[in-house]
Amino acid sequence: MEITKSFSIFAEKVIVMTNIALVIGNGFDLDLGLLTKYSDFANTKNKEWNDFLYMTGTILKEMYPIEYVEHMQNARNYENWFDIEEEIFKFVNKHTNLREQQIGLIRQQHIALVQCLRQYIYRQTISTKIKEDSLANILLHKLCETSHPVGIYTYNYTNCIKLCGCNKRDFFNVHPIHGMISSDDIVLGCRIYNDSTKNEQLDFLYKPIVDITKERIGQNLTQATETIIFGHSMNKIDACYFKDFFGDIERGTQNCKHLTIICKDAKSEEAIKWNIQDYVNLAKVERNVDIKYIYTDLWNMQDPVTLQIYNELCHRIS
Repeated sequence: MEITKSFSIFAEKVIVMTNIALVIGNGFDLDLGLLTKYSDFANTKNKEWNDFLYMTGTILKEMYPIEYVEHMQNARNYENWFDIEEEIFKFVNKHTNLREQQIGLIRQQHIALVQCLRQYIYRQTISTKIKEDSLANILLHKLCETSHPVGIYTYNYTNCIKLCGCNKRDFFNVHPIHGMISSDDIVLGCRIYNDSTKNEQLDFLYKPIVDITKERIGQNLTQATETIIFGHSMNKIDACYFKDFFGDIERGTQNCKHLTIICKDAKSEEAIKWNIQDYVNLAKVERNVDIKYIYTDLWNMQDPVTLQIYNELCHRIS
């Protein structure tokens, strides 16, 4: 906790102030019971996915067989764990020297993919009863009860406050990183990695490099004294949002005193650690901040150690 002291001739008054940052990824929605993985969407039983697959019966498709839809379909058939953003990255690196007609067709198909995904997730939110006893729901309600400032940075397209029926307060700020299904500007795309070159012809398939939300999350994660990351793998696609935060911890210049990472199980923890290790020295990070992991699998089993870690978290944020 961050402690500010003010003195008088009569007594010493200690004011304790905790700034809380909650970062949520797809694992948060999954814990609520929503089927919002890319692989859930990319299923031939879903109307939205089929709409995407069959929307390309055009003359342009016959003339210019560079096929964005086909790439996604083949990738889904090959991989059980299907990551649309990773497939977009593969596509833009594979397809260069395109004609204008081909670029126009790819643009149309990508717009269709975004709209179909948006429609699918919306259907999930209105047709699924969330798990009220899930850790995601209980934790969010707990944060609604705190008197400390809370910043929520969500990478999901869903509205977590509405889903969980929480009352939003003045000090409770939600920042959608990639937009929400309630708007028409959700962001779906890839990023340029250190070892790749941008394909200028398909620049619309990249996430914007300069974005106000990105700067805001970097600043606020650095300022928070209590940080909770729920259901986000922190993989290379979104590394730009976390690099400065973990860099500050590595250098010992952070405000963060406690970092709680909530994931599914030990395998998820291992993957997260590998992802963090890609851009900082994890050993130094672990020396400079108190990191605790909570597994939702163990939470559901009411594991005593897991419950103790959660109760300590609740005590700090209360």
